[in-house]
Amino acid sequence: MFDRSCVKGLLLVGLLAPITSCGTSASLSSIVISPTNFTVTLALLADGSVAPQSDQLSTNFTATGYYTRGDHPVETQNITDQVTWYSYTPEMVTINNQGVATPTGMALGFTQITASAPGFGGDIISNDATYTVELPSGSSSGGAIVAISVLQPNQTVSSLNTTKQFKAVGVTGSGSQSDVTSSCVWSSSNTSVATIDSKTGVATTVGTGTTSIYATYKNQGGLVASGFTHLTVN
Repeated sequence: MFDRSCVKGLLLVGLLAPITSCGTSASLSSIVISPTNFTVTLALLADGSVAPQSDQLSTNFTATGYYTRGDHPVETQNITDQVTWYSYTPEMVTINNQGVATPTGMALGFTQITASAPGFGGDIISNDATYTVELPSGSSSGGAIVAISVLQPNQTVSSLNTTKQFKAVGVTGSGSQSDVTSSCVWSSSNTSVATIDSKTGVATTVGTGTTSIYATYKNQGGLVASGFTHLTVN
């Protein structure tokens, strides 16, 4: 014969099991920031010089956290003030802990903004948001390079310990172009995927994943121009 107390115990366990699983805390699985693409035009003073950062247009970025918990539907939460914000080119744009990004007025071109927060297996890093800073149409840059195009764009390689030569083309306000590869400072946003010689633009793959390859050029007057591309290692 069955022990009724055992049957009751089994029933009790069966009732409690879903409650226990539902009671587990949700885990952060991904972060999505917006806007994903933003272009700002620098504010100028009456004499044509760049206005100070306090007079530049600020942009509010938002971070949405996606949380998973067992078999439950994914939950979302605004975590804008809970993430760590990062600008890949702080000479171009700064971003505070509330997600407010403001151009410095010292750099032009393209950069990226990301957000991160601790997750169960380590830091969760958001998507990349492209942030572009331009001079007003018709303004004079005095022949300075105002944008950098990094070639070749969005490269993919399938092996480790492979070298890749990147080149940088500088574009002036008038639209003329020149090779500034050896005049740029090169960097990789994820050195566990690829390292890069800061002077030559030669990258070496060291791990799988995706990294951003940056080229930064400094004009004689101090104005900085920056550009980037992506390198993916399968």
